[in-house]
Amino acid sequence: MKKIASRLACCSLALGLAWTAGPARAEYPEKPVRLVVPYTPAGGTDVLARLLAERLTQDLGQTFVVENRAGADGMIGTGFVAQSPADGYTLALVSSSHAVNPTLNKNISFDTMKDLRCITQTAVQQIILVSHPDLPVRSVAELIDYGKKHPEALYFASSSKASQLPMELFAAMAGMKMTNVPYKGSGPALTDMIAGRVQTGFIAAASAMPFIESAKLRALAIGDDSRSSLMPDLPTVAEAGVPGFQANLWSGIFAPAATPKPVIERLNQALVRIMQDPAFRKTMQQHGFEPKGSAPAQCDAFVAGEIRKWADVAAAAGIQAE
Repeated sequence: MKKIASRLACCSLALGLAWTAGPARAEYPEKPVRLVVPYTPAGGTDVLARLLAERLTQDLGQTFVVENRAGADGMIGTGFVAQSPADGYTLALVSSSHAVNPTLNKNISFDTMKDLRCITQTAVQQIILVSHPDLPVRSVAELIDYGKKHPEALYFASSSKASQLPMELFAAMAGMKMTNVPYKGSGPALTDMIAGRVQTGFIAAASAMPFIESAKLRALAIGDDSRSSLMPDLPTVAEAGVPGFQANLWSGIFAPAATPKPVIERLNQALVRIMQDPAFRKTMQQHGFEPKGSAPAQCDAFVAGEIRKWADVAAAAGIQAE
């Protein structure tokens, strides 16, 4: 009788545990994931998003759908993600403007550091300081000399505040004055630079290369702190006479801040693994991207540093929030 009672008790305990545990929780993602690009289609960030979405779909077994929500230097799409349910099914792939907007836009609808969590930094794009061939300069030193001899007569093109600030930083560090000519997109800015309506500016390396090779633009230096594999003989701005200068275009994937930690970790691990894959790295580099991959906390710290850096540049240049 004691043995029978013992067996019944064990069975009851097992049934109770099974009832308490309930069905096993499925692993994220259980349904399609929306990857919001807060910029227009066919731009660099959009191209990167589609490369990543395709690979994430393969690796995680659910469809990652790219959705463009452009406007207001990326704030419309990013704000949409910040206010979306924090379940991992609505993400944002943003670029450098993400760290400029908190300083230069009064009407930003979200708190960049509090409402969003970085999953990982995905890539950087190097930028090249170029000039129109008609401008009589062939180096950074000659550009600086020309600018000092022709104060406020040197015009540069920018397609956003994020692309304006590197030139403002360059001018301040070089001790010269330049005039910004703003455009509504990188395409029109590049078109006018090729036409000679503006003389200089920083352009994403992948976009600038065809025009440098056809001699429609002249390459002066790389903006980043390391040389470009596309033009290994071209010095950096720092090497060419402005020590300490560094600027590039970066991108990262973000989720609403309250997204569960296991979801953030699963996405981070998948993305870092993808960007370490030699074949995928080669594909990214062919499109002008240098793969990164970082821990969430590391990426959050990077963004905070970028916000501080460009806020200081804007203040020094007298650029106020609009």
